[in-house]
Amino acid sequence: IEVDSVQITELTTLAPTLTPTGSPTEFVEEETASPTEAPTAMPTLSTVTTCPPKGEYVELPAGPIMLERSSNLCIITKADVDSSGTRTEIAPVARSSNGGDWEKHAGEFAETLLYGKNFGDYSQGCQITLPELAPGQKYFIASYVDSSAGRRLTEVHEEQKAAARLMEQGTFGTTLADLDGWNKGPVTKLSAADWVKEQMLLPVTSHREYFRERTNPRLTNPVRIGRNNHPCSANARWRKFTFSRKDGDHTGNNPKTFEASYDEAVDHVITIKLDGFVRTTVKAIGFEDITKTFEFNKEYLMCNLPQEEVDGWFWLRLDDGSCSHLANPLVQFFPEATQPSYVVNLPNISGSLQVIDTQHSDGQELISTVALDDAICDTLSDITEQGDAPVHGKLDDGTFVLFDPRLMLQENTVDNPESDGGGLIKTLTGDVTKCANVPRTFLNEDSCVLSTMATACSSSTAPDLQIELNAENIGILHDLTGQYVYGILGLPVVDKLGEKLETPCKPGLRSRWEIKAAGECSATLLGMNTNASLVELLSESSDTNPFIRDINFPASGFACDSSDDATVEIEIIIGSQCFKRVHPEHMSVFDFTYWTLDHTHPGNMIAMMEGESNPIKKWRDEQGSAFLVFPSYPCAECDTPPHPLERWVSYGDKFPKLGRFGDMTFFVDLPNEMRTDEVATHFGDSSGLAGSAVVTCGSPGEVANEPTLGKYFVMVHERGTDWGLDQQKGDVFMNVALTAPDQLRQRIAYALSQILVVVDQAIGIVGDHTEAFVSYHDILVRNAFGNYRDILKQISYNPLMAENLSFIQSKSTAYMWEHQQKHAYADENFAREIMQLFSTGLYMLNPDGSRKVDENGEWINAYSNEEIMSFARLWTG
Repeated sequence: IEVDSVQITELTTLAPTLTPTGSPTEFVEEETASPTEAPTAMPTLSTVTTCPPKGEYVELPAGPIMLERSSNLCIITKADVDSSGTRTEIAPVARSSNGGDWEKHAGEFAETLLYGKNFGDYSQGCQITLPELAPGQKYFIASYVDSSAGRRLTEVHEEQKAAARLMEQGTFGTTLADLDGWNKGPVTKLSAADWVKEQMLLPVTSHREYFRERTNPRLTNPVRIGRNNHPCSANARWRKFTFSRKDGDHTGNNPKTFEASYDEAVDHVITIKLDGFVRTTVKAIGFEDITKTFEFNKEYLMCNLPQEEVDGWFWLRLDDGSCSHLANPLVQFFPEATQPSYVVNLPNISGSLQVIDTQHSDGQELISTVALDDAICDTLSDITEQGDAPVHGKLDDGTFVLFDPRLMLQENTVDNPESDGGGLIKTLTGDVTKCANVPRTFLNEDSCVLSTMATACSSSTAPDLQIELNAENIGILHDLTGQYVYGILGLPVVDKLGEKLETPCKPGLRSRWEIKAAGECSATLLGMNTNASLVELLSESSDTNPFIRDINFPASGFACDSSDDATVEIEIIIGSQCFKRVHPEHMSVFDFTYWTLDHTHPGNMIAMMEGESNPIKKWRDEQGSAFLVFPSYPCAECDTPPHPLERWVSYGDKFPKLGRFGDMTFFVDLPNEMRTDEVATHFGDSSGLAGSAVVTCGSPGEVANEPTLGKYFVMVHERGTDWGLDQQKGDVFMNVALTAPDQLRQRIAYALSQILVVVDQAIGIVGDHTEAFVSYHDILVRNAFGNYRDILKQISYNPLMAENLSFIQSKSTAYMWEHQQKHAYADENFAREIMQLFSTGLYMLNPDGSRKVDENGEWINAYSNEEIMSFARLWTG
């Protein structure tokens, strides 16, 4: 850093000799002319160039030039000049003001152009040699203050000018706020040192934290790095346009299905659906290309990525394979139209509903900064997944918006590690989002915590929370989630129409048998082979369910009598037990919530019109039963008509299955709507499956994202629809460089990054994975004022450096011989470069920086190949 216009310049000092210094020589007084007070005459030029009056631009030639010191602001610039004399691409080169010496202008252009050149200061002025420019480029000199005004800088301005020079060398650029904040008086060694101390004490601006806080992309399903948020949570996002990029198709795999439903005889408006779910209603719709015919009630495949604004374009694939665009409609629902399945009231409480990300969609995206307290909130799944029904919001003015799920990143920092290592989130997402827990290392070992939470997971294991499917727990699941969960009874083996199940003797068929007391049955007369085969399969089965037993009839080794092919209603007595053939889903536990909705089960509407109970809800709400009885046969006490077996075959796949009554099921295997925080917490605390004392640790800079900051960055994940992510780390760096208070730290970290380099092309994850690269840069930021050995240690343990210099998975010679019978040496790349590039350099040096030499005058190597090989063995671990 230049202080008081004094610079330390590297000079070569001669090595000391071994011969003692001779006695001082005798001083001989000679007549020497006294020094003159007049300055030394200018050695080369006698012509002095003065700054022209304001408004005039005088061309200067390249080569040596003597410049008069200017009392006003005078600047030499470079400009591109075309044939008409028009100047463009103007860049400042040098300047003088207030009678001061000429100096290089601030900025990269002037530094590069005048690299290695300095002004010589003489009595007549300041001399420099201007380099030759490219063809079409010229130098100009001009005054920017009228000389007649006699303007001179005040004392305050002089201080600011000196402060600006100091900060220019210690920051990424001086701002007016920096100058206004300078309160240390004249720039001296002491005041400069005070400024440096202040900079060193400022909080660290982490590049990783800056990136994570502003990473708020759309997320329609959980991914490895995180889950999506809930419509009723604080900072939930909503939008006014119907289709987002997530609804498009950029890979050609699993495109979504679009349909515009309209019956001219009945409907007044057109209902827009995506994958069968209502998104919005419109008065009219059609292709922008009027030569293309748009068809109602036809399923089109989405293609390309929609433009995310009302009246932006979205594309549908036509029968010929081409794509044609339509206007992205506003989310709206007319009173006479089909209404959305889930609507949350979205009040604007004290300005809680705010416009966000205006740069993306011109005010068409909103954020609700408070949590919502709507009755429907408890019925919505904690985790949104692909294929879930959309959730709409209704504003105070009666208009609608669409829930826009966003990524949620959990905090897991060194000082505040996540209490269960991210196990609850991992469990809620069905093992999709991975544990946040990181290995215990020298970076975090002092702040790791011991967790005994049931959901706790280590950096290598997952929680195994289990729930028994019994009557009590089925009731608890209903109470915690609002879902109607039942074991199913009454499914027939032979229905009233004579439709029946296949014979249990069909190879590969799974059949189910209810376990009863022997006295409750009458043994069915079967052929000898049939009886023997079924008895053996039932007796030898490993199925431990206390109520039912499933068997699979083998493809070989067992046989049944052909006379029994038509016999499907079977009771077999084995000892004190009877095994009665039942429907293969008898006593299976399902989530029947779908059948409670008005439009899904015809009996619901009839019951409502007649003032009767919902035929699906009544089993839980009125009878408190854990079972729903399928009405296969006429009932004397009820007016429900008997249902054929085909009814179950048609609708059975609508109901998520939890398992069999009496079995244990894993929490991660529950349907999405039941994998909630409340369920995990309840069964985690009450199941007796205490966590096994897992050590949970965080990592530097692993903060939660901040939704109110908006979407600036995107994480790479499995279903991304954003491109150009390799530019993000540069964007993070630029924004931190422009705005971070700890400018000196960031400038030093940047200098270190030019030494301790990692290269995108040498790393397998490439530049798209921004977080890995900004995490590496944070090593340099954190240790900018620290110990260089700490930096070397931390980069050595960083996976990017391990890939960059190829010592990851390096194996010793012994290992390679023992396991692969190959004679190979450990990788020497990092072992060499940590010395050559990162520390000692190639040659030993004297304290003044000159190279040491041996007795033959040869430079002395700092290390040999033996050190390289030894270090290589060390880096195998």
